[in-house]
Amino acid sequence: MRRVIPVRGEVAWFERWHVYATKSLFVILGNPGAKVGDDCQHPFIAISRESGVARESTDTLQGILGKLSQLGAGKAPKPLACAAILGCLTTHKQSFLLVVTEAQVAADVDDQRILEISRCEALPFCVPGCGVPAAPSADAAAALAGVRQLLGRGFYFSQDFDITRRLQARLQADPCPPEELMEGACDRFAWNRPLVEPLLMQEGVTGRWFVPIVQGFVQLKDFMMSGSSVAPLTLLLIARRSRRRAGTRYNARGLDDDGEVGNWVETEQLVRLRRTNGFPSAPDGWISLAQLRGSAPIFWEQASAMAAVQVTRGSHLGQIAFEKHRELLQQEYGEVLFVNLLSNSAAKVETEGALKQALLVQLQQSKSAKWKHLDFHAKVTSGDTEFDQELERLSRQLSEYMHSFGYLDSTSEPPRKWQTGVIRTNCFDCLDRTNLMQQQLVWMWLSSFLTAQGAELQHLLRGGSPSRATAGGAAAGAGMFGDLLGNFGDGQAASSRAPLLSLIREMWADLGDALSLQNTGAAST
Repeated sequence: MRRVIPVRGEVAWFERWHVYATKSLFVILGNPGAKVGDDCQHPFIAISRESGVARESTDTLQGILGKLSQLGAGKAPKPLACAAILGCLTTHKQSFLLVVTEAQVAADVDDQRILEISRCEALPFCVPGCGVPAAPSADAAAALAGVRQLLGRGFYFSQDFDITRRLQARLQADPCPPEELMEGACDRFAWNRPLVEPLLMQEGVTGRWFVPIVQGFVQLKDFMMSGSSVAPLTLLLIARRSRRRAGTRYNARGLDDDGEVGNWVETEQLVRLRRTNGFPSAPDGWISLAQLRGSAPIFWEQASAMAAVQVTRGSHLGQIAFEKHRELLQQEYGEVLFVNLLSNSAAKVETEGALKQALLVQLQQSKSAKWKHLDFHAKVTSGDTEFDQELERLSRQLSEYMHSFGYLDSTSEPPRKWQTGVIRTNCFDCLDRTNLMQQQLVWMWLSSFLTAQGAELQHLLRGGSPSRATAGGAAAGAGMFGDLLGNFGDGQAASSRAPLLSLIREMWADLGDALSLQNTGAAST
């Protein structure tokens, strides 16, 4: 269970702001733990509730509270403690200041924390010309309820580092101080960017008041070895969904003219290695592997699960948009391999068959695209051990590209290795099959890395026990990787012979459920 920590009451480390609401102003004050007698200058921002005009300034806490008392007829309003300010939301001709009032600790490692939003509040602006904050209309109230429900699960932020960028991108860029996280955020993954722009565009207003939020998934788990008090490995799995061409399964599929695709997700598997008494020669630091998934990059639609696929634009007419998509990936990740897991089955000729054929034509037409078609359902058909072996054989067809593209190894300064390319996978909905393939590639990468370190770290492939997890539990895909350990196997069930593999499988099963819920409204099957 995650710790749900409200930001009300005692000042918590992440209680970043106090929001005071008078009839005419929102006043946001940092450092809520300060004392009234403190003579230090404290930054604040005042936002007109009628015009939206914002102004930053500084004053002593006593001076700020005194001004608030004047605006509140002799008494300062009670502050609302907030973990984050998300920006200004306008719906049905009414505007609101959106703030985070409760959050959960999703990950806490190396003095850096990632929080998941649990609860938001929407504070109304005044109706123009009225000068008095108005209650939401019925339509606005319904819209706000939907926004609160959406933000109540699967949205993350950090006050310590830029969560919108993967570790390699952060290491390659200049350090971003906490007060500049919003300005430095990756636009693709900063879901509240449009909400803060009405304030950031005003002269003198800085991004220090805001943090970017990401939709996706975050999970951190330790891998312990018996007899050790310190985990030699910590696994952190982060998925970031693009806010561009966002929407649910049947509303946002395929490609658009800007080169964006539906269900675009960057997934980053990070592993923290520690030099412990049991592993004195182990590397110390982070390694990571980034992968992508996204809807098949052609113009297509499907009205419902039972409907045929409609390819809405031919390959020549869609070529410019496809090349934009490829170039977007190349600019960010380097080389790109398009992996297509669609089925050749005659039973799916009107859905996956039509999509596969149109996609292959588009890929073949591009002079620069590298691609691989792997019919997942035809190659991975059995259960238990046979399933594991078939999945391994299928994934090994990508080993050449995995080796060529590399991974990030930041266990030294400067990093030993950089990832120079990315595998971009799609199936039909970019959910179950894509998830299985991506977690198999992670296992292939991590087991190869540990094996290359010598006998000391090879032991991690055979022993240990997951912490903060239940090995061999009811997570989707149990038994998925049964015989992938080769000579390390001993003939027992996969969950008992490979605890590290079980831990990876469980994390990726949780990720698959989360992404499926965000894209379809239901957990993965």
